[in-house]
Amino acid sequence: MAKMGHTVSIQDHIKRKLENEVVRRLQDIECVALIGVRQTGKTTLAKAVMKSFPKSVYLDLGSEEDLGQLNKAESFFRQHNDFLIVIDEIQTRPHLFPILRSQIDERRSSSPISEGRFLILGSANEELTRQAASLTGRLSMIDVVGFHLLELAEYASDQDAAASTTTTAALGSGDVASVENNIAGKEHVERLWVRGGLPISYLSADTNFSFQWRRDFLEGYIHRDLKALGYEIDPIIFQNVWEILSKNQGNARAHSDYAGDLKVSKAVVDEAIGILLRLQLIRRLRPWFQNLNKQMKKQEKYFSTDSGLLHALLNLQTLDEIKSVGIDGPSWEGFIIHCLICSAPHAKDFYYYRDEKKNELDLVAELTADRRWAIEIKRNNNPSTNQSNINAALAVEAERRILVYPGDEVYELRGDFVAMPVFQACRELSTA
Repeated sequence: MAKMGHTVSIQDHIKRKLENEVVRRLQDIECVALIGVRQTGKTTLAKAVMKSFPKSVYLDLGSEEDLGQLNKAESFFRQHNDFLIVIDEIQTRPHLFPILRSQIDERRSSSPISEGRFLILGSANEELTRQAASLTGRLSMIDVVGFHLLELAEYASDQDAAASTTTTAALGSGDVASVENNIAGKEHVERLWVRGGLPISYLSADTNFSFQWRRDFLEGYIHRDLKALGYEIDPIIFQNVWEILSKNQGNARAHSDYAGDLKVSKAVVDEAIGILLRLQLIRRLRPWFQNLNKQMKKQEKYFSTDSGLLHALLNLQTLDEIKSVGIDGPSWEGFIIHCLICSAPHAKDFYYYRDEKKNELDLVAELTADRRWAIEIKRNNNPSTNQSNINAALAVEAERRILVYPGDEVYELRGDFVAMPVFQACRELSTA
C-alpha cells in the first residue's frame, strides 16, 4: 500500500498536456467530456482542471452518497448554476444526458448568461456515444490516454531543475534542453515502452507489481467491464481477437484472415475490432493515397494504444521476454507511433504508406491538407534509409523526413532524412 500511495502522490504532480486544453474548451462551450480507457488519469486531470475555477464540485456516480445528490438533478444543477460541475462515470447514468441538455439550454437563455460549466468523465460505449450525440453543439469531447513522453520528460525536468542549486531562471535554453534529453534517454523511454503509460503501471516502484496490475486490469476489463459497458460479445472470443491483433501488430491483414486463423466468422472479428477501437484500446492506421477510392481498397493496420497492455496481454514482463518472441520490433513501432500521434493532437490525420512498387513509410503525418511529414521507425542503433523510403517520401510530397531510432544523436541520412531520438521527434512534431 505504501507503494500505491507514493504512486498517487507523484501522479497528482505530473501536469497533463491536456489540462490547459480542457480549461480553454470549458471557456468556449458549456460541457466538455473526457473519454478514455479506465485508469488513464481522467479523474486526476479533472481535479487539476477544477483548480482553475473559483467554484467547483465533484460527483462520482460510483458513490452512493454522490449519486444521492442527483436524485433531483435539475434542482442540484440550478443550485450550482455558476459552478464547474464534474460528473465522473457518466456512462453509468445515461438518463442524465437529457437533463444536461435542458440545463445547458436554460443557462444559455438566462440573463445574465450563466458561467457554470459541466465536465463529464466516462468510458466510451454505444450508449454514451448515442447520448453524447444529443448534446451536439453543446459538448466538446476529448480523448484521454495514459502518460506520454513529453509529459513525463517535462515533469522530470522540473524536478531536476528544482533540486539543482542553480535556479531554473538561471539555466540557459541549452542547459534545459540537456536536462530534458537526459530524462528522455534510453532508460526512461524503455520504461515507458515496456510498462506503458497507464499511471499506476508506469509509476509503480515495483516491476512485478506493475506487470501484475496490468494483468489484473486486462482480466477485469475483458470479463467484467465489457458487459458493464453494454457489450455482449463473448469475452473469450474478444480476448482471442485482441491477442491475434497484438501478435500481428503493424501487419496489413484482412479481417477475414484473422477470422480464418481463429475459426470464427468475419462478423465476429469485425465486432471485436469495432469494440476495441471504440474503447480506444487499439488504433487504426489507414494507407495514404491521394485517390480515396484506392485508399479504401487497401488493408488497414492496427496498433495497441498502450504498449504495456500489449505486453501484459501476451504475458511478456521484461524486455528480454519481449525480444525472445520477436515482438520487440512491432511493439516498438506501435509505441513510437503512439508517442508521435499524442505529441501532435492538432494534426489532420496519420497514415502509413505502401504502394504497388513496395515503396513504404511507417507513418505519414498529415499536419494540414497540404503539409505532410514522412516518418520511418527503426529499432537498431545504426539505422539507414533505403530507396523505397525515399520514393515514398517523394510520393507524399513530404516537407520533413524523419527516422526515429533508439539512439541519442541527431544526424543526417541519405534522401534528406534526419535520424533522431523519439523525444526529439515528438518535440519537433508538437511545434510543427
